[in-house]
Amino acid sequence: MNTEVIYSPDYHRRKGIAVWIDMFRQLYEYRYLLKRLAIKNITVRYKKSWLSYLWVVATPLLTALIFAFIASRRIVQFNNPAYAYVVFALLNITLWQLFANTVKAATVSLSSAQSLVTRVNMPREILLLASCSEPLVQFMIRLLPVLAVFIVYEVPILPGLPAALMFVIPLMLMALGLGFILSVINLVTTDINNLVSLLLLVGMFLTPVLYAEPTGYPFVLLNFINPVSPVLISVHDLIAFGALQKSGLAVFCWLQATLVFLIGFRFFNLALPRVVERA
Repeated sequence: MNTEVIYSPDYHRRKGIAVWIDMFRQLYEYRYLLKRLAIKNITVRYKKSWLSYLWVVATPLLTALIFAFIASRRIVQFNNPAYAYVVFALLNITLWQLFANTVKAATVSLSSAQSLVTRVNMPREILLLASCSEPLVQFMIRLLPVLAVFIVYEVPILPGLPAALMFVIPLMLMALGLGFILSVINLVTTDINNLVSLLLLVGMFLTPVLYAEPTGYPFVLLNFINPVSPVLISVHDLIAFGALQKSGLAVFCWLQATLVFLIGFRFFNLALPRVVERA
């Protein structure tokens, strides 16, 4: 028999260690609502625009082509990847946009549905997870030109690319963990949304998205503490060599992403009821 869950500011704190089971159980019980909200977000986005799919692929493709031209003309020197630069750039931009768009969507997920946050008795993380459906759909659409350039430049797709795409999981865990924290802060001050957009713009150029992994100091240190860098480095190794060259870095990537997700999820469940109570 189902029992009604009454949310209160200290509900999750009183649960103790059992709160982890409770939080994931609630997500499972509300999976149908999550599915409906995700479908609604996607259909609203693409229903009235015939060129929506074109706009999705235009930005990463154009960016990759511009930087490929700059690299080919040696206007700016890039470390040469082990395969065609346009393949390297387009794949990395596609992964980076998945991360950045997920963080941005999660950040505004609660503020854009504030009436549901304050009035409806349900796990509010459903709203955040549903908002991330659109970045995932965009990512899948952007994979089509990625596959096309792999074929055009004769870069082997198997086994590197399927294995590389497994690193979408830690990338999403990292983005969701940050999104859990930022979405709550955004309810308190909407300035955080502008700050996140600025940091993501700067972060793209501090991450080996358009250039290979740096080897000299201090850039190698900056690259080491960048949470997205291990994902892109592991993906590059799998595409270039068909195997991980730095397995320790890959393990660190998964552990780091999982930890950020769990911390963000816990923060969300502890902090949101108190923020909503004062809304």
